Amino acid sequence: MSEDNKKIIKDSIDRLSPTEEQSMKMWERLSEVVSENKTIDEVSEKKVVSIETVKKQKSKAGNKFVKTMIGVAASIMIIILAGIGANKVTGGKVYAAIKEWVSVFQGKQDVAGSLEESYDKNNTVYAPKIYYIDHEILIFADSRGAIVYDLAQEAVKATIDTQKIDCVYFEGDKKHSHIVMEDNRVIVFNSGENSPIGSYYCFDLNEADGGELTSYEIGEDKAELDRYYQMCQLIENNYEYTYERYIENEEVSQMFSIDSESVYSEHSINWTDETGKNCSSFILYTEGVTCLYTEVEGLDSFVVNEIDLSMASSTEQENVYLTEYIFTGDNEKIEAIYEYMRDEYTMFLDENQVCIPGYVIYKEVEEDGEYLVFGNFWAYGYQLNGSIIEAQSGYEMPACFHLKKQGGNYQVISFDRASDGSYLEDIQEFTKDYPELYDQFMTLDDAKRVESMRVYLEMYVMDNNLNIEYFSEYGEDPIKIIPD
Repeated sequence: MSEDNKKIIKDSIDRLSPTEEQSMKMWERLSEVVSENKTIDEVSEKKVVSIETVKKQKSKAGNKFVKTMIGVAASIMIIILAGIGANKVTGGKVYAAIKEWVSVFQGKQDVAGSLEESYDKNNTVYAPKIYYIDHEILIFADSRGAIVYDLAQEAVKATIDTQKIDCVYFEGDKKHSHIVMEDNRVIVFNSGENSPIGSYYCFDLNEADGGELTSYEIGEDKAELDRYYQMCQLIENNYEYTYERYIENEEVSQMFSIDSESVYSEHSINWTDETGKNCSSFILYTEGVTCLYTEVEGLDSFVVNEIDLSMASSTEQENVYLTEYIFTGDNEKIEAIYEYMRDEYTMFLDENQVCIPGYVIYKEVEEDGEYLVFGNFWAYGYQLNGSIIEAQSGYEMPACFHLKKQGGNYQVISFDRASDGSYLEDIQEFTKDYPELYDQFMTLDDAKRVESMRVYLEMYVMDNNLNIEYFSEYGEDPIKIIPD
């Protein structure tokens, strides 16, 4: 690459205003992937539009936006504007290098890869539930999808991306997703309010080749759907709480300790093997290994099968990254508040989480040249799970922000917040001139809180053109980000 192009890209990095250390790290990474420079004759209309969009966002967001390394889209487009030739000749490696540096790692999002990485991210309370087992086939699933495992061959027979068919309620509360096995077919469907709903989806295991099963038939026959649901109801009688059944078993009880990093299926499934012996099985993940534990009638210890998911995890799908959230709504006061609070939010996030607010605003008033914004300024730490973005942490802050307009932009000059130990007193104090607000702060309207989560997530998904369909909180049903 020519010295002129090096200078162009370095200047582009500097315009993003990272620290000197960040700038050096970014340049070192770019230097590793950029080879020689070639001239590119034209920049596509799509890139020009993207650059103009970024310029508008930069102008709107103000100085703090410029000083913070945020958003792959903004960073990449600025770099590409100046260094398009280098990016072209390296097959997009400049883009990939910057993306890895400025955005939040989410891992692989294929069914098997997501399952393994969910353990390592410590965002999985239980190992997946077993939906079917015999001496040859094991089927287990979580909110990401289902895995059909060949116990005889010790290999994944097939994966099923259940998110593609809107069966995302394997860990649901009011809705539930179900799997049954019949005649070498896997049938997946949903239920709600103690009855089956929607369509059922049939996957033919005769077509299984170790990868994702993509060919399925959709059934809408009500009688068949009811029959499958009755099958599930009968199977439910075969489950027991794993902890209660095995807490006294010396071979595995240490795995159930609160200090243990092991993850196990919440329920064990009782079944009968081909010889007629009674068995009970659950999945246990410990020390980087996923295993099937089976208690067999007449044996003194568990039969343990290691489950190898490595060959099923997609090798073609790149790791997924999410960009930092940028407020692009029309309310400039809310934008100023989010920019002011951004650094505090990042303090409670794990390294793989993306912070997205969900402000519940009660009142905005102008008073003596100041603008007051009352609300509960929720923020959440999210991680991606296929097409579901899951809240793994949360930040609640009842407060009143004081803002002034300076140079055409709103600036936060102070804020009053409710603190631990004086929660009620603090809210009483900053609402004393607006007593009707006190009851709003004291009444948790959870539907309003969740709707605020959805609105901010819709902004995030639409702005970044993301293929994310649902959001969820632990123990709650996934909710459509963009309602049907």
